[in-house]
Amino acid sequence: HGEIYLVNIYELESGPTKLTSHDDDTSYQPRFSPDGKKLLFTRFNPEKSNNDLYVLDTFNDSKSLRKLTKLGGAELNASWSPDSSQVAFFYIYQKKGKTKTDLYVTATDGASKPTRLVKGVVKPDRSNPIWTPDGSKILYVKDDERANNPIHWVDVTNPKQGGRIATRTVQNDDLAGAPGADGKIQLLWTAQGKKSDKEKTWRKVYAEEVDLP
Repeated sequence: HGEIYLVNIYELESGPTKLTSHDDDTSYQPRFSPDGKKLLFTRFNPEKSNNDLYVLDTFNDSKSLRKLTKLGGAELNASWSPDSSQVAFFYIYQKKGKTKTDLYVTATDGASKPTRLVKGVVKPDRSNPIWTPDGSKILYVKDDERANNPIHWVDVTNPKQGGRIATRTVQNDDLAGAPGADGKIQLLWTAQGKKSDKEKTWRKVYAEEVDLP
C-alpha cells in the first residue's frame, strides 16, 4: 500500500562537493551572491591568526577562487550588496589592548582596496551588515554604551552622511532586514527592551518599517 521510491546509490556514495580545499585552515560563513553565481566565505589561517574573505567567481568551481581582503585582522560576517557588486563586512582588530570593530565595504571585483565606512560598531554574533534594498545604505549598531548601542545607517558612497534610527530600544543587536513598502526597509532586531520598560532582563525581538533619507 505504500509508495516506492527509487534511490541512486551512486549519488549517495558520492556525497556533497567540497568547494574549499585548504587543508591547514578553516573555511566558514559561506554566502551566495544575490544572483546565485558567486560564493563568498571567510577563511581562518592559524599560522597568521587572521580571517580573510575569499570569493569563488563560479560557486562550484574551486579554480575560480581568489582572495578578496587581507587587512591583517579578522574580516567576518560579510554580506553582498543587492546587485552583487560590493561586500560589506566587520573588521575586528586589537588596539591598545582592546578589541575594536569597524564596518568596511569593498568591491567584489577586487579592483580597489576596502573602504572603512564606520569606526566603532557592534559586531553581531548571528547576522551580517544590512543593506537597504537599493544598495545605497547600510544599517548597523553603533558601539556606544552611553547611548545604549543605537541603530544607525551610513551612506555607502559618502560615509560622512548617516544618522540614527529612533527605535526607542536599548542595547540593540542582531539586525535583519527585508524590502518594505514604498522603498522602506522592514527592520528586525533584538534589544534588551524599550527605554520606558522597568524591567530589562531578557532580550526580545522587535520590528519596525523604516524610511531612510
